[in-house]
Amino acid sequence: MKFLRLSLIIASVFAVASCGSETAPEAPPQETAPEAPRQETAPVPRSAAASPAEAYGMLFGAVKGKDSESIKSVLSLRTLEFAKGISSQRGETLEQVIRNGFSAPTKGDTMPAIRDVQVVDGFASIEVYNSAERRWEMVPLIYEDGGWKIAVGDAFGNSWKQPGKTQSQREMESSNTMRPQRLPGSNIDFNKIKPQVIDPTRGNVNAGPNPTLNQNIKPVKIPTH
Repeated sequence: MKFLRLSLIIASVFAVASCGSETAPEAPPQETAPEAPRQETAPVPRSAAASPAEAYGMLFGAVKGKDSESIKSVLSLRTLEFAKGISSQRGETLEQVIRNGFSAPTKGDTMPAIRDVQVVDGFASIEVYNSAERRWEMVPLIYEDGGWKIAVGDAFGNSWKQPGKTQSQREMESSNTMRPQRLPGSNIDFNKIKPQVIDPTRGNVNAGPNPTLNQNIKPVKIPTH
C-alpha cells in the first residue's frame, strides 16, 4: 500500500511538472487596419442654372449670403482662373476678390432688374440695372458644365463671343442718328480767324475798286413820269 501511494505521488508530481513545462500557444497575429484614404481637395461645386437670368439670380443670392463656394459655383472656369490671377497680384484671398461676383449691381439691397437676354451658340449676355450709377450694365455668360456661368474671365481673355448688340448699344446708335448733322465748315473756330482790313478808298484787292466809292460813276436819274 505504501508503495502504491508513493507511486501515485511521484506520477502526480511528474504530471504537474510536464504541464508547467508546456508553452502557451502563440496568439494569432492581429490584422493591421487599412489606412484611411487620403482626402483630396473637394472640387468646386458647379451650379446648373437653366438660364442666364437664373444664373445671375444665383450669383446675387450667393453674394448677399456671403457664400464664397456658391459664388464660385456660378463663375466659369476661366473666370475663376482670372480671379486667382488678381488674387496673386493684389495679395488678397480668392474669397476677397470674388466677394461681389465681378458685378457692381450685386452691391444693391434688392435683386436688380434684368433685360435684353441674348443667347447664341452657348454664349449669352444680359443687361442688369446698376441703381447706384443709374445705368444698365452688360454681363457676359457662357454655358459650361451643364449650366450658365458668369463669364467675365472669358470676356477678358477674348474667348467669349457677344451674341449681339445690347439694348443700350442700340439705343445709343439710334440717338446718334437722330441728332442734327453738322454742316460743312461748322467746326471752324472763328476766334482764330484774323480780320482782313480793307481800305475803302482802294476797295477790296480781290474784287477791285469799290464801285460805291468810285467818284467816276455818276448817279443815274430815274424819271418821275
